[in-house]
Amino acid sequence: MKALLTWFACLCAALGMRAQTNVEGVIRIGQNALYYEDYVLSIQYFNQAIAAKPYLYEPYFYRAVAKYYLGDYYGAIGDCSLSIGCDPYIGEVYRLRAINYIRTDNYEAASADYTTLITERGDRDRDVWFNAALCLNQLKRYDAADSLLDTMAVRWPDYSRCYMLHAQTALSCSDTLRSDSLLTIAIAKDTTNVDALSAKATLCLQRQLYAESEGYYDRAIMLSPKQGGFHINRALARYQQHNLRGAMDDYNEALELMPDNYLGHYNRALLRMQVGENNLAIEDFDFVLARRPSDRLALYNRAILSQQTGNYRRAISDYTTVLKDYPNFSGAYVNRAYCYARIGDNRRAEADERKAMQIRLNEVYRNKAYSTPLDSVTRHEDEADIEDYDKLVDDSEENIVPVYASEYRGRVQNREVAAVHQPAYTPPEGEQIDEAHELYNQGCAYSLSGDIASAEAAYTKAIELNPSLAEAYYNRGLDRALNDDKMAAMQDLSKAGELGLYTAYSLIKHFRQQK
Repeated sequence: MKALLTWFACLCAALGMRAQTNVEGVIRIGQNALYYEDYVLSIQYFNQAIAAKPYLYEPYFYRAVAKYYLGDYYGAIGDCSLSIGCDPYIGEVYRLRAINYIRTDNYEAASADYTTLITERGDRDRDVWFNAALCLNQLKRYDAADSLLDTMAVRWPDYSRCYMLHAQTALSCSDTLRSDSLLTIAIAKDTTNVDALSAKATLCLQRQLYAESEGYYDRAIMLSPKQGGFHINRALARYQQHNLRGAMDDYNEALELMPDNYLGHYNRALLRMQVGENNLAIEDFDFVLARRPSDRLALYNRAILSQQTGNYRRAISDYTTVLKDYPNFSGAYVNRAYCYARIGDNRRAEADERKAMQIRLNEVYRNKAYSTPLDSVTRHEDEADIEDYDKLVDDSEENIVPVYASEYRGRVQNREVAAVHQPAYTPPEGEQIDEAHELYNQGCAYSLSGDIASAEAAYTKAIELNPSLAEAYYNRGLDRALNDDKMAAMQDLSKAGELGLYTAYSLIKHFRQQK
């Protein structure tokens, strides 16, 4: 009997070791799938490990990594939290969760994770400190950000990006000169830092130091020639120095790199208009107006060009649209009157001339009566702006915040899918439909009829009865996304993907890009 008990104890120990080995093996296979960027497959393996041993932190963490790669940031946050619940002392999990918080614009939560890493875990990772400062900057806690950056400058004196972020906090506090000085230090620390060079060039552009701005853009473009935005901004610097040919070359190059860039077409149209390339300018304005039909300034410019090229009827149509929004714009009446006269409609031409004259008389009268600048009395601010039709748009941005450090990177494997609901469930022949699927089918019918509230209630009841019903999560998530409840939608779609309905990840990507 004693020998039998000994044998049984040994057998149990062997089986326990085998189970442990199997879970570790499944995790290793999942890690290999991660390495080869097969994120969906890796999730399947980590699901198995979690089902076998839900108290281990590793499978939750690795599944969070896979979800991050798939763009499922809310799902990754949830898995990181589960991982931390299993073991709260693994710094890498906090780092991953913080990056996902950043991706969802939750800088407060990200800052809390970085604070935990720095103050409680004593983390000495430079990127953790940098991201912590960057989150504080986003939260407008500039003193705290500066304090952290001062410590970084002592600890990592050659870290160029630290000075860049310091420059941003200075700029946010309207200290332009200090920002400029800090960017100069950043460039001295790393002469190949394209972000620092472009930020310095942008700041010089804002300060109207156009020659200096062009020089810094020259260096940035030499290091990163495929950045179309650099060419657009260098064109602005060149234009301000009356180098119209150089500006045109930059706009052409920018639009070769970014053929759908709205601002590039807009600025090139204005420049073409200025140098007399009217037909080409019209083509650019056609592109601009196809993207933004409500842009009245672009429409007015196109009207002028149509008038100059003899297309009077199109010019009249454009002027008429402008005047609906700016009824006191005398210049548009004068131009439309000219076009009416050219097509022989003298009655309308005379009416427009009278209207323009009346507006100008009113302007003179009001100017004398109030003794104030003309535009501030007679026109809405937007109406004054419409007359500045020959000014190039300045695309320089105040924000010079560099990108976050230590971001997990990977490609999304799933192809785009149409934003359509999963179909109703049909049970196998000879089988009765269960209650959960019956409720799910009710939800599908409500979704199709547009009764979103009833659909959500039905899906929720179905999920309560069958928490593994991926289609219910999917459809509820889609309804929520279409109803602008994006956070709840992402959480539902994440769960659907986790349960094996992997097209949910493509839908997550689809709605995230609509942000």
